[in-house]
Amino acid sequence: MFSSIETDRRKEVILQCYWPLLQMAEDGFVVSLEATALTLEIINDIDPSWIAQLRRLIEGGKIEFIGSGYSQIIAPIVPELVNFRNLQIGADVYSQLIGTRPTVYLINEMAFSVDLISLYRKAGIEHIILEWNNFYKYSKEIQKEYSTTPIQLTDGNASINVVWADSIIFQKFQRCVHDEVDQSDLIEYIRKIGDKSEIQFVPFYTSDAEIFDFRPGRYKTENNQKVNEWEKVRSLYSTLSESAEFVFIKDMLLDETYTKPIIQFIPQFPVQVKKQEKYNIYRWAIGGRNSLRLNADCYRIYEDIISSDSENLQDWKSLLFYWSSDFRTHITLPRFNQVNEAINETLNRINGKVVHQQKSTTNQPKCTATDSVIQIETESYILKLNRKKGLVIESFEPKQKNRRPLIGQISHGTYDDITYSNDYLSGYAICYDNARKQHTHLFDRNETIRCLVDRVIIEAENNCNDKYIIHDIMTATAHDFEIDRSIHILDEKVDIIHPFIFTFLPEQELRAMTYDVCCGSASAVNYPLMNWALEHQQSKYLTISAIHGISPTNGQLVIRDSSQKEQLYFEIDNSCSPLVFNFQYESNVGLGEDQLPFCWLVMSAQEINDAYKGNSERSKIIHSRIKLY
Repeated sequence: MFSSIETDRRKEVILQCYWPLLQMAEDGFVVSLEATALTLEIINDIDPSWIAQLRRLIEGGKIEFIGSGYSQIIAPIVPELVNFRNLQIGADVYSQLIGTRPTVYLINEMAFSVDLISLYRKAGIEHIILEWNNFYKYSKEIQKEYSTTPIQLTDGNASINVVWADSIIFQKFQRCVHDEVDQSDLIEYIRKIGDKSEIQFVPFYTSDAEIFDFRPGRYKTENNQKVNEWEKVRSLYSTLSESAEFVFIKDMLLDETYTKPIIQFIPQFPVQVKKQEKYNIYRWAIGGRNSLRLNADCYRIYEDIISSDSENLQDWKSLLFYWSSDFRTHITLPRFNQVNEAINETLNRINGKVVHQQKSTTNQPKCTATDSVIQIETESYILKLNRKKGLVIESFEPKQKNRRPLIGQISHGTYDDITYSNDYLSGYAICYDNARKQHTHLFDRNETIRCLVDRVIIEAENNCNDKYIIHDIMTATAHDFEIDRSIHILDEKVDIIHPFIFTFLPEQELRAMTYDVCCGSASAVNYPLMNWALEHQQSKYLTISAIHGISPTNGQLVIRDSSQKEQLYFEIDNSCSPLVFNFQYESNVGLGEDQLPFCWLVMSAQEINDAYKGNSERSKIIHSRIKLY
């Protein structure tokens, strides 16, 4: 149920929105209904007669039930095992409550990545519903003629059948029912789509039921109810039935009069979501009232379950509930406080903290310092930190054979295009206030250096113009270099927080490099870095500060060279802060013949989006931890 609906209104939603839907099915309308297993449990507690009626309609073949999992989880931002248990537990609850195990599953919020194909197949799911609009925009090997044809989507190993949802059609449907668009305009739009080829399956409506004869209260722009909206829905069905046949999805998939085209899924970006740009992965990963902290807490609970090898069903159900997308967008304050109390009780019960382990070595790193540079040399790398620029990484040079330095500092004037004539640095933070003025820590810092038997620890702190205080604990061991960073926000007008930015050195080879990342499944997928050159960095929405992002669900990002050899690892501690990153990439920068590539890796803890609620309810301290090796 909608995050913006208080729990005391759920009975009203069932009466106003869910019963009319079942009555439509009873009256012979073709209805395919999707709900999470958690939603069914909630309804069963409030109105068990609704569940009993749903079960009768399913058994009588009058309604088709579509699955989605136990909870509405955004799969590309949670670990593989959580996604698998969500599907597995959901299927069991469906079977218990409504006597069926769905064969078709809706992708939650249409948030999808290529590595989820194997996950769904592992869970025994052969058919999914996925949004067409963003798939068409950001995927290669897809043709517009497939927009109304089920396809078989493959990652090269596993494959899955896809039935399309269409955001344009369902938004027109909603506007029509809300009396904003004439019924004839909607019908004509759908008929035009259906006239394009001989075989056409057009999705009539693939969105929420809770907006008809009810207003969730998510947006101030929600219009007033003007008509009996369920009667309007019936009228639309009846009118379209005069020239088109309504079918269940399962019958469409069993139709043998055509062959489903096999499409290799080659996405431009690792994660795609639904609808327009304001819907993006940032809104669930680091948006809402405090999604960053919620997700970090969930990772901590998850790690405790894994470490204790728990098979307790209630432990898993609780975690799946905590990871619901509802709590990460327009959740009301009472419900937000309620879920946080439950999470804190769980964290207290498991004794909270995940112990942070560091590898030990007997090889003492060498540390030398001048007025301008701290240099640390270990058996694996040579690191230089710039003391004049806030201890940014001036260079990070691996010692292993066939590995080259990739990140560091680019001096002012390297590019002959004045737009790119700045200093570009690595390992520093940038925060922006709501006037989009940036605030950094690129000046001398109060620091202490401790050289221990197996590591060098540098501690530094600064007050950055009374906007925030940044505190770093940097640890260099034989194998890796870690930055443990806390950013204490002093000014609530600071609303964009990038705890880490890394600059890639402008070598020609950079154009051919790739990266591995895991988005919700067990195996990482390799993507060309060059794809990010195609991204429009500036959103057309002034209230959206970032569009495409990646939340590595195993915490790891691997950079590879053109021969696919591993060159650099970034490891994010998700139980501390599951940061979202993107690449800001330009393939050719310069005005003359000697053009060079430019690439920034930006790791974000906070962005502006439609679900952002401001700093007043957020954590004042952003604590994040990252390793390089």
